Amino acid sequence: MNAIAIDFPLLVDAPRPTARPCAKTPVRVDQPDVLAQLLQRSAGGDPCAFQALYEAAAPQLYAVARRMLRRADLADEALQDTFVRVWKHAGDFDAALASPMTWMNSILRNRCLDVLRQPARERSLDDGDFDVDTVADDAPGPADFAVRAQDARGVAVALARLPHHEREAIELAFFGDLTHAEVAERMGAPLGTAKTWIRRGLERLRALHEARR
Repeated sequence: MNAIAIDFPLLVDAPRPTARPCAKTPVRVDQPDVLAQLLQRSAGGDPCAFQALYEAAAPQLYAVARRMLRRADLADEALQDTFVRVWKHAGDFDAALASPMTWMNSILRNRCLDVLRQPARERSLDDGDFDVDTVADDAPGPADFAVRAQDARGVAVALARLPHHEREAIELAFFGDLTHAEVAERMGAPLGTAKTWIRRGLERLRALHEARR
């Protein structure tokens, strides 16, 4: 499949729109119902819907990738890989489990964590600029379980079983793209407490995930 002609970093391995121009109806990331419809149409092979989805979501997802990876080339690569996965797995999206942006953000963060875990890539990053709080924790997060295990429903169930403060802290950190400090401020808790909630929540998620195997 060939790339869509778009202004943001080009996406390869994606469908080409038909000869008839796609309708240009602006879509915002704060319109989950519209994004969900675009995902549904993308799952059906609609390239115009996929282009609209990309143009709406790519800027915010790219900003997350830049923040995590600190390099434009790595962020471009992560964004491209993310949307290839979105195109191939759009049919797996379930609005009852997560919003479209949360779902796509989890795929992106998972890909960024893969990049950061590659030794050669880690050595090429500027350690002086890298903020470990950006990835919240180097342990597997909800995105890892959801994408790697192809078990998004199981993750949603596991998250629902966490204590409320741990679930909220994890959602803010991993799906809301907040640092530990920002999570603490949002929840009105000391920084150390917020970090403990995130770490304990991840430990519970990991245990629940292992128990399902």
